This record gives sequence, C-alpha cells and structure tokens, in this order.
Amino acid sequence: MPSLKHAFVYYLPRLSFNLRFIRDLYSIKAQTRLFIYMTTKCSSAIILVGGYGTRLRPLTLTRPKPLIPFVNIPIISHQIKKLHEFGTRKIILAANYRTEDIVCQMTKLANDLGIEIIFSVEKEVLGTGGPLALARQYLDEPTPVFVLNSDVICEYPFDELFAAHLACKRKATILTTIVDDPSRYGVILKEGNAITRFVEKPKNYVGNTINAGIYVLNREVLNDIPLKEVSLENEVFAQMAVRNELAAFELKSFWKDIGQHRDYLVAQNLFLSSKGLSNVIDDTAVVRKEAFIGENVVIGKNVKIGAGAYIKNATLMDNTVVSDYCVVLNSIIGFSCKISKWCRLEKLCVLADEVEIKECISLRNCIVLPNKRVSECQDENILM
Repeated sequence: MPSLKHAFVYYLPRLSFNLRFIRDLYSIKAQTRLFIYMTTKCSSAIILVGGYGTRLRPLTLTRPKPLIPFVNIPIISHQIKKLHEFGTRKIILAANYRTEDIVCQMTKLANDLGIEIIFSVEKEVLGTGGPLALARQYLDEPTPVFVLNSDVICEYPFDELFAAHLACKRKATILTTIVDDPSRYGVILKEGNAITRFVEKPKNYVGNTINAGIYVLNREVLNDIPLKEVSLENEVFAQMAVRNELAAFELKSFWKDIGQHRDYLVAQNLFLSSKGLSNVIDDTAVVRKEAFIGENVVIGKNVKIGAGAYIKNATLMDNTVVSDYCVVLNSIIGFSCKISKWCRLEKLCVLADEVEIKECISLRNCIVLPNKRVSECQDENILM
C-alpha cells in the first residue's frame, strides 16, 4: 500500500477541502479522514435502463430511451463517461427493453474506456427496486454503489456526492434538486440533510426539493431489497426515511430528466449553457454558409443544411437533410430524415427516423412516426 503522503498527492484532485481541513491536514484527525476516503471507493454502479420510454415516442419506437442521442452521443454515454472519470470500473445496466441494442452499443463503449459493463436483464417486470436486487449478484466488493436513472442529465457530481455519503454515516444518500413545479416528481421532506418523508407527485404543494434520480447505496440496502416487483422510491426509500437511514445531498448546478419531448430540448439548452456553448455541429456535417444556425442547436454526423435554412432550438440527428430555405424551430428531427425545400417545422415537431417532408409543407406541433412521407400541411397532429 502506498504511504499516506503519496496517496494524498494522488487523490488531491478528487477532493474539495475547506480551509479548516487544509489547516489541520497533517493532524491525526485529518489523516484519518483522508485515509477513509482513500480506501473506501465506489467502484461499481448500477444504471436503470429499463422502461419503454412511451412519453418520448416516436423516438423510442426504433431504439431504447438510453440510446437516444443527446448532444450527439447516447444519453447513457454521458453518465458512463462521468462514472469512468470518477474511477468507477464496473457498471451494471439493468435492462428489460431492446436489450440487444444496448448491448451492441455499450460493449463498444466499454472497450473504448477500458471498463467492465455487465447487462442484468429482467425476465419479468420488477419495478425500480427489483432490478437492483437482480443486479446485486454481479457486485464483488462490499463497498457503496452508485445507482442512477438513465434519463437524468446534470453535471454528475460523483466526487461530492460520494464524500457526502461517507460523511453522513447513513445507509443511503440521495441527490436532490429544487424545481419550480414539483407535482411531476417525488418530493423530499428533510430536516437538515436527513430525509424524513417522501411524497410522490403531490397534488398539493408540500415542498420543491425533489429526488434527482442519483443515489449512493450501501451494500446492505441492496441486500435487503426483495427480488420481486418493488418501488425503490415508494417502498424501499419510504421505509428507510422512517428509520432515519437516508441523507440528502443538494445539487447546486443544472438538472433535468428527459421524460418528454419538451424536456429534451430544455435539457439540451441547460447542458450547452453549462459548457459555454450555443450550438454543437459535428465535424462531418455540411452547413451552407448562407444558412443560419441559432442557439440551442445540435447537428449530428453527415447532416446537410441547405442555403437559406434557419435552425433554432432544435436537434438534427445523423444523416438528416434540411434543404434550402427551410425553417426548423423547437423541434427534434430523427435519423436519416429529409426535409425538402421551403418547409417550416415549429411548435415542437418530433420526427422519427427516415421521415420525408415534401416541398413547401408546414408542420406545427406534430409527431411523425418512422418512414412516413408527409405531403400535406398539418397542425397539432400525429402522422402515422
């Protein structure tokens, strides 16, 4: 084992010290705290990648939700890369829908990063808690485990969250955030950093601190979850809150779950803003210099944008063509779509893969299913 002095030099970039801690760094107390942090790692993570993603259809008709591109890479890849940066070396994906697609893409990512990705596949519906009970067979070490919902986009403060978990000395720590409309989420009531109660999607206002969908769980928590359909939030966590076994760690930066189409574009804007970017254009894309690319735009591989096109607050996925003088506003365009000349898409249009829009067509707030050819203007419609 390396000496404490050498270990400190290696681990310093991962720690955030306050001034008092730095002043007594070489005291026995400080060295003990450092040693605990150094030797207690969160080397494994479980990501819940199940579910059909029905609210994101038609995007999820051709791929599972975790593989939907977000800023040109799958949503789940953002999480896995951040876990890799933290030092997590084993990631278990708890899946139950289109598992083959996930295995194909994530195996390549695992090889690229040099980490182990294991696929734990449900044969029956197990809720949000049961998949953790199924996945625990793949965990070798008795150390705490990260658990993530796969649709969460944020800065993933794994260092700070893990340090807070060790400091609180409770069985689980939940990342929390504050939202304007808590009625869509599980609201957390707490005293200090101790969670006292869960209220799932309250009809009346009880607070605006919510469960952000990222946790650190001690192994004993996983061991106690029954292998059956069970809700992690409404059953496991609710009982732990009564026993004062849960701590909260508040996220100070942006957060968004990608549950609906509108959430996707909001999350994209938050993500780009956090990086100081107004748009992202893949190097292989061809954008005519006469085209206008506005704020919150992501353009994928081999996309072609014609002269006079106007794009703002939108995503254009790989191999899509936007022809001359088109306007695309507040919309999500899937893979290999073709939007012909003089078209206008606005008010949150969502096109699935391989959709073709004929010339001079206007779409407002429309959802278009895969392989559809659209030759008439439409307003607030689902085109099948």
